[in-house]
Amino acid sequence: MASLNLTSFVVAPEARGRGYELFSAERIKGSWTLDIAMMLLAWSQLLRDEAFAVCIDLGDQGVAVCRGRFIRQLPSGDAVAVMLGVLLSNEQLAQIGHRTDLLASALPVPEEKPEFHLSPFTYSPQPDPADLQFRPELQLGWNDRYIECTGDTDRLEIVRIAIGSIRPVAQRSRVRSWATTDTLPSRGAINLTGQAQLLLGSAPDERRVNSLLAQVAGSRQSDGRIEHHFTRIEPGAAPASYDAYCLLLKLIESEGENVGQAAELAWSPSFAKISGQAVAEKLALQLAGRLKLSSTLRVLERMLQHETPAIRDAGEAAGLKVLQTLEARERLDENALPLIKLLRSKSSVLEIVLSGRGLERQNTRMIAAIAEIASEMLRGRPDTGQLDRTRLTDFAVELSRLATVENNLIDSALALVQSLPDESPGGLSDMLTSGTVRAFASKGEDALRDVLRTLVRDDFLSVSSFNTQEHAMQRMAAAMAALGELDSQS
Repeated sequence: MASLNLTSFVVAPEARGRGYELFSAERIKGSWTLDIAMMLLAWSQLLRDEAFAVCIDLGDQGVAVCRGRFIRQLPSGDAVAVMLGVLLSNEQLAQIGHRTDLLASALPVPEEKPEFHLSPFTYSPQPDPADLQFRPELQLGWNDRYIECTGDTDRLEIVRIAIGSIRPVAQRSRVRSWATTDTLPSRGAINLTGQAQLLLGSAPDERRVNSLLAQVAGSRQSDGRIEHHFTRIEPGAAPASYDAYCLLLKLIESEGENVGQAAELAWSPSFAKISGQAVAEKLALQLAGRLKLSSTLRVLERMLQHETPAIRDAGEAAGLKVLQTLEARERLDENALPLIKLLRSKSSVLEIVLSGRGLERQNTRMIAAIAEIASEMLRGRPDTGQLDRTRLTDFAVELSRLATVENNLIDSALALVQSLPDESPGGLSDMLTSGTVRAFASKGEDALRDVLRTLVRDDFLSVSSFNTQEHAMQRMAAAMAALGELDSQS
């Protein structure tokens, strides 16, 4: 990763000793510059002989990463403290992977008369140390945390442990403010006690009611190293959207698809603000554009049979959209039948498969399956009013005509006609031709009588059901021919 040249500054007492000021070789704008000077002045007056590191969220301006230290108390009683800092834009923050903790470690220790601010600070991002503790149970990616430190602790090391343990790493972007001390006073827009996602101190503040607590004890070893032992970590939890995300990735990978590193399926912090179903649906649709069709359909089928409601609901929504896309691209064929059958309870699936192309461009197996689904829906659901009945009627008529040349579709056509509701549109009369009469009659007298009974209940002999007088005469003649054929068979 390329090095960054960052704007540097120093906060220290004014030359005349009347207060504190921010010094920089570059022009730095923002009301926060006065706030940070006032904060360090107030902190110095606590006369705490300690050092600290802090990251301050500046909103659209990015963040300020600083290291501060108490220097000494003057004979006058005034205190001297110095803080070194650098500014990162939000773009630069993303470039370093939001590892402001590692940047803070790279800053020098403040001196009484620093020259740090006279030139930009060059920072070369570094990876985590190989021996860094990994404590994902801190859950800092999802929850604010207050860590109570006891013993001989390296607080900046604890910040590195907490941020370095965030998984998925994209959630590190949530941590825009932290401090190794809870003693920095609030001034103006800077209020670390209320704003920081991670705060370290020696006693939990009752005002941090929304932060989870943790305790860590440090002990210095004979070789000078400090070992940290977490003695308590109040449990945190990831949002339901992340749980759904992990379940979906596991499902996809179980199909032999290696998508763990796919950029299209990477976790985004914005997902934490939406439902698990929305996340799973979004990723399933992104997956549909990445995998071959057979794999996509298989994953959607698995989603619809998943034990988790959010995954099932997402599979339903995504499955309907994928079928709609396939139909629009004339790629909806029998490979989609398992998915169609799993979605058979949704009236919209019929609207999708019945739209667009005529049946003569479908294969027989696909047509029979669609007819079966339509029949089941009409027979088994009281809310068939949600169906587009005109389209369903057109499908029944077209299927009946096709059955005159595809004998293996006669049963499907007959079952569909017998399932049609009483208030089906009068267009069903177009089903009666000499060819369809013979096709239905071939299944027996009872079958043809059932078809005629269905049409009669729709008042198909009413002239109002037809487009023109000639149309009415043709259909009436077909009806009479059908009745005549029944009489000849008696």
